[in-house]
Amino acid sequence: MSNTKPAESQILPILKKIAYTKPSYYLPPTHSGHTRHYMPGIKQEIIDAFLRVCEPLFVVYPDVILKDDESAVLNTILPNLHYLGRAESLCVVDTANPPYDLNCIPLEEEADPGDGDLVNLLVPKSGCEIFSISPDSLSARPGDIHKGNRIDPPAGKWVQ
Repeated sequence: MSNTKPAESQILPILKKIAYTKPSYYLPPTHSGHTRHYMPGIKQEIIDAFLRVCEPLFVVYPDVILKDDESAVLNTILPNLHYLGRAESLCVVDTANPPYDLNCIPLEEEADPGDGDLVNLLVPKSGCEIFSISPDSLSARPGDIHKGNRIDPPAGKWVQ
């Protein structure tokens, strides 16, 4: 892992490429669970629900083709992503091709899922929307998001 931080001018072309396409996913089987505990200063029991992922999860941008130098920049950034969603959700992120068929593909507005199940997934805002957001919001921490009375990151939106 390199300690060299890529310049914004190196990262922006990659963001522009992914900003205009929705990702597809391989969502692995999961098992639900929860913990129950008390937190200091709170007199009620806290239930903390979670999913245990049984196989690797893949996020794929099938329409995005990166140049070699862009792939190199992305490979410098991704090893610094240590969790997905929560600090307890440890992950390893790289640019591997999924060995599985993608099983979760974004629908167009009002599309019929056929015999599939509908799930809501958080994806980056697309196109011009993402570039009207402060660059700092792309790496916003959950505590900062909550301080702004938000539950979702400013650079994200929900799609089916």
